[in-house]
Amino acid sequence: MRKQLKRIGLLAFSSSCLFLLTDCENLPTRPAAPSSFSIKGLTLADWTPAGYGKTTSNLAIEAAANVGANHLLVIVTAYQPRRSSSQVVADPTRTPTAEAVLTALNKATSLTMEVALKPHVDVDDGTWRALISPTDPSAWFQSYRDFMLPWAELAETVGASQFVVGTELAGTLRHEALWLETIESVRAVYSGDLVYAASWDEAAIVTFWPALDFVGVNFFFPVTQRSD
Repeated sequence: MRKQLKRIGLLAFSSSCLFLLTDCENLPTRPAAPSSFSIKGLTLADWTPAGYGKTTSNLAIEAAANVGANHLLVIVTAYQPRRSSSQVVADPTRTPTAEAVLTALNKATSLTMEVALKPHVDVDDGTWRALISPTDPSAWFQSYRDFMLPWAELAETVGASQFVVGTELAGTLRHEALWLETIESVRAVYSGDLVYAASWDEAAIVTFWPALDFVGVNFFFPVTQRSD
């Protein structure tokens, strides 16, 4: 394990929760003492090239800061045609530009908010990203790194506290060696904390948690089987 961390913390970005990695044998046996570690955050999402650079985006960030938000996570999305496609690409008509993202991140940091970047992959035919299963895994991961690494470099430039290396990509988890290669390539350009954001029903099967700094779980748990 890369780090031996002495406590478990809970962080929330919108519907995502992040847990500090810890060795199971070091789990506490009694209630934890109160902690000053506090995240009041939100996710900012846009699927246009320039949206993050507009006045409306700045106003949204200001409004969040005014009600006490101290963390901002920004989503950037790449696309592939089908779940079996072996290439992830930025779409110039939908993927935010680096300039626009930088505007949003700089706005947040000017308001003393910590920032994080979270790449997504969407499938054009509407398939959930968890079902992505490329025909050529090596080619898919190479294109994914080609998309993601410039964002990791941008995160380093602005001093982002966290970078999410993947989101709900359950269908790719069996390629552990390719994931470890991807994580190490991000570490080569980004010095902050790394997270993977697993769906709630995926988290237990992620094998590369020890290579990361945080465990991320997107909490969309069903709360009942009843319709009333």
